[in-house]
Amino acid sequence: MKKLILLSLFITSLANAAGGGGHGSPADLVWPAINFVALFGFLIFKLRKPLSEMFDRQAKDVQETYEMAEKKDKEAQIKLETFQKKMSSFDRERQKAIEESNKEAELLAASIKRETQSTIEKLKVDAKSKVEHEREQLNKQLNAGLVDEVIARARQKISNSKDYQSKVTEKLVNQVGR
Repeated sequence: MKKLILLSLFITSLANAAGGGGHGSPADLVWPAINFVALFGFLIFKLRKPLSEMFDRQAKDVQETYEMAEKKDKEAQIKLETFQKKMSSFDRERQKAIEESNKEAELLAASIKRETQSTIEKLKVDAKSKVEHEREQLNKQLNAGLVDEVIARARQKISNSKDYQSKVTEKLVNQVGR
């Protein structure tokens, strides 16, 4: 190939050298045209197959890249739709959870209110019964103390007075004799 190119350059330079110093004629262009056609034909003959293979390979690569891009686009579209569905269901679930927690909070508040009222009623009953019991105990203690005091004063009066002692003795004897 190098030899052919060198040969065409040599022939062209010879044609130019033989030309003389005047104006050129159209016949001077014949050999360069032949050289050009021969070189161009030879290049087409030699490079057609590698260029064709290169363009075919690049076309195939472009086709594969395009198909892969379409596949990725479909996958991305599916993922997008899935995420959109999840997001819409997430919004519904979030709203549902909020509503349920509000209902639970209302039920809990009502339950706590009922329990508190029940506890208050029990405490009132307990307090009332405790106060009643303590009052009864205090009345018993007061009565017992009062009876003891009355008996102690009666004994003191009887022991201080001879007249009362004789009346008490007489009364006791009458009760024992019956």
